[in-house]
Amino acid sequence: MTPSHSDQVGTLIDVAAERGIVTAAQRDVLRALSAELRLAPDAPVEAARGLNSVTVAYAIGAILVVFASVWFLADRWDALGPWGVLLFAAVYAGLLIGSSIWLERRGYRQASAIALMLAVALAPVAAWSLEVITGFWPAGVQSSWLDDSNQWMSVCWVIVDLTTLLAALLAARRRPSVALTIPMAVMLWGLWLHTSRAVAGEYLVGSLDRWLFLANGLMVCMVAGEVERRQISAGSSEQGREGDYAFFFWLVGLFAFAVAYMGIWARAGVWRHSMVVVALMLVVLSLFLKRRTHLAFGLLGLFGYLSYLALDVFRQYLSLPAILGTLGILLIVATVWIQRRFPRLVERVNAERGSATLRPMVTRAPLILALGIALLSITDVKDDMEQYAFSRRVQILRQHSGSARARRVGQGAMPPARSR
Repeated sequence: MTPSHSDQVGTLIDVAAERGIVTAAQRDVLRALSAELRLAPDAPVEAARGLNSVTVAYAIGAILVVFASVWFLADRWDALGPWGVLLFAAVYAGLLIGSSIWLERRGYRQASAIALMLAVALAPVAAWSLEVITGFWPAGVQSSWLDDSNQWMSVCWVIVDLTTLLAALLAARRRPSVALTIPMAVMLWGLWLHTSRAVAGEYLVGSLDRWLFLANGLMVCMVAGEVERRQISAGSSEQGREGDYAFFFWLVGLFAFAVAYMGIWARAGVWRHSMVVVALMLVVLSLFLKRRTHLAFGLLGLFGYLSYLALDVFRQYLSLPAILGTLGILLIVATVWIQRRFPRLVERVNAERGSATLRPMVTRAPLILALGIALLSITDVKDDMEQYAFSRRVQILRQHSGSARARRVGQGAMPPARSR
């Protein structure tokens, strides 16, 4: 068994006394001083950061707290009213902040960060309450808060996003932690989304809406890239003391990008084959950054593209599975051959990946391209609005006709009397 740190210090003092470096009296004084000051604790107070039982328990506890809060607010929302919701958010946030301070003073930094993040998560609830109390939030539209055509509602949501983002930044200034990047990333995505709807309003339809939605995810990825560059230039990594601050920005950005890309891809026609290019770019970027998130989304993209080829393009060709299987075997054989023929090249590539700074244009260029295509699609807004209005009218007519038939059936109309 490996001796503890305190045992090693005691051994060092004994050896120093045996060699005459210190006297016996000095040895006793040093031992007493070491025990008094506890200069070398045997074990840290909290488990190390990483995927372990402590981290998983913290995550499950945070999920339970969020679920309980949402359940309570959803069940008692109308009964509490804006003042009751505001009081609940203030009291609960105060308890969480106090718990965070108490945990941090006792060395539980991860638990302290999670408690502070949960307090920040109550900021949008408090912001909504204040908007309703001040009359800024329109009365009578609580049931239609997802109506994108209502520009004023989008402005109200922009204020909620900014309030939460400001609360997260203030908390991070006092206690920087990876947990606080979760509300930051989500609110950054919501801020772009609601801002575009507040500016465009009813004109945000069709291809303009889809490309701006795609740019939304790419904007979060650009922020993640900036955080990534700062981490790499500062020498921090996923194994660093404070953790990986770019992870949740990448996760939210890539997820939003994937959802928006699928909406565009479904209407892309021949450009659907660009999915394989995007997927391979994500795989290459995962090797460059040593990130499994990019690899996961890239592999999902490749799987989706192959599914599209098998179920749509080459559905009538039975030779496609044999071709894909042959290509897979050739790829494995080529990889083995390169490792045996050029081992130094493989070692050099593996050693250099993740060590270079991410260039800004890697994340900025896709965002600029998406915004450029969105601007070009403005010319089609009029046609998209007419088509959207026509589809809405058809949907309303179908709803009314269905409700009329349902009403007649529900009334239980008597069948005509039979003639005897």
